[in-house]
Amino acid sequence: MDLRGLRRRVQRSMKREGFAGLFKAVVHRMRPENATDDTTATVDDVPQPGFDKVFDVDTQGEANLADLDVNGSGWYLGEDYVATNPSFFYDVVGHLPITHEDFAFLDCGSGKGRVLMMAADYPYKRIIGVEYSRVLHDIAERNLLRYESDRKKCLHVGSSCADMRKYDLPTDPLVLYMFNPFDAPMMRAVLTRVQRSLDWHPRPFFLVYVNPHHRDVVAEADFLELFARGRGWRIFADASGRDYAKERKKA
Repeated sequence: MDLRGLRRRVQRSMKREGFAGLFKAVVHRMRPENATDDTTATVDDVPQPGFDKVFDVDTQGEANLADLDVNGSGWYLGEDYVATNPSFFYDVVGHLPITHEDFAFLDCGSGKGRVLMMAADYPYKRIIGVEYSRVLHDIAERNLLRYESDRKKCLHVGSSCADMRKYDLPTDPLVLYMFNPFDAPMMRAVLTRVQRSLDWHPRPFFLVYVNPHHRDVVAEADFLELFARGRGWRIFADASGRDYAKERKKA
């Protein structure tokens, strides 16, 4: 993290929660990240102003978490917003072994909505973004209203301003996309909710995890297994997802 970003987080923690909040935030951010060259994507280093210019939207740039309107005592468990490189996105999701019409697509930490717009190039049943910053969510909604593309194949695209720890997942077969949206404690909580949803409504499930800094947390989730990997990304699948992939391969 950059020093300016850390300073903003310290100031916000003091203002919201006093010294107790300051202690939690600083200790949390000083813990070493579980990342290597193999798991760190370089997409945030490659500017992509062309996407916004072509589609007349506003998705470029970064937003520091401490500057956003994120509420709740665990706000510091999130990560900064970074726009996703389109070529990287298409390469990663190209490894999904699915018939898109069978699946819903959910972007966890959808920011300004760029991934939602790119995912609409595929004929998913529906595409959902979940973002807990109202500022970013509002930008995403404006972008989705403006976005038009000849490649667009999914017309059911929307964004929700919500906390993933409390969000009810769609009961369709599901692709859950994450660009390192939060830290390990939040990841555990979200995966627990995912597992509960899959227990209640068994279905094929794939987790696309980009910049998988907390892949060790995913490894703790015994309902998931590594399905595919590349530089800066991992795809995990539950048992139904693996069976789905096998049947599709036979067809």
